[in-house]
Amino acid sequence: MSENRIMNLEGDDLDAALLAAIDEADEEEKRYREEKRAADSERIERERVEAQARIEDSLNGVPGKSGADLKSPVDNSRLVSLLSEFPDKRNDREYLGELLPLIENSRFLVPAHVPEDGPVGQNGKKRLQIIMLTRKENPDRRSLPLFTGPDTLALWKQLMEDQKKPGVAVMPFAEAAKFALKDGFDIAINPMGPVPLTVPSAMVKKIAEHASDPKVRNEVIRDGSKIMIGPPRENDETSAVRQALLDYCAGAPSISRAGLLYIMRGGKVTYFVVVDAPKEDAKTVFSGIMSACRPHFSEIREMNFSLLSQARFANDYYKKKKWDYFKG
Repeated sequence: MSENRIMNLEGDDLDAALLAAIDEADEEEKRYREEKRAADSERIERERVEAQARIEDSLNGVPGKSGADLKSPVDNSRLVSLLSEFPDKRNDREYLGELLPLIENSRFLVPAHVPEDGPVGQNGKKRLQIIMLTRKENPDRRSLPLFTGPDTLALWKQLMEDQKKPGVAVMPFAEAAKFALKDGFDIAINPMGPVPLTVPSAMVKKIAEHASDPKVRNEVIRDGSKIMIGPPRENDETSAVRQALLDYCAGAPSISRAGLLYIMRGGKVTYFVVVDAPKEDAKTVFSGIMSACRPHFSEIREMNFSLLSQARFANDYYKKKKWDYFKG
């Protein structure tokens, strides 16, 4: 009956009926697209969670290659953000000046096999066999793949979805550089995307040489500085760093007091050590503390310094808090 009524419509009534039918079809198409988009998003998220779970299972079963163990998570969110800008800023010196130190101080996921009958290291654990990448255009040239997180590692579907999926080790860039340079390998960061970056062997060497030099920065804290300062979060790393600081100070006659803090600026956290020592000894003292503490760095990779005379806030702070080191 409705068909007969519509067919008999003329003029404006017919136009209105056709428009209504078109609007209804558009709404139906819109609902379909929204439902499909929601279903796709749910599927993608489910696959991401499953991939991350697979990788975390691997992480739980494979020891790290260095002292940076798996208890502290790999967080490379800032590095990932900078890498996304690389195609447009590869020639920007200011950009590279931020990117390269961040790579140098980051920790990465590295896929590796643990052979059943493989050699055992000095720690009694089986040595990992790092999985290398070979370029199609140059089969003789191999690269060490480093991944910023489980999501980018999961993109290597051929490897991670294999029945013999590998374990995953956590490796600081400094360790990766040593491994790569031993055999002249390049380093490939997130080689499966979303923005792959190849670091040639020559550049790996430069970064490694730069990393081997302790970064000693004298941080002068002025009134009104937009930074946050406080005690570092208590964990195994900060306990080891604090003990290294105490041991060094105990053997340094010129140090009267020292305190281990953290400083946050622009979302970046570094260790911050306030030292009560003569100004003429500052360079020697800062370098000595850095050398003592650096081997224990893992989650936090940098340390800044200030003499007590240049950090006026510290006098008030340490009236309420205990100095980590106080010469009796």
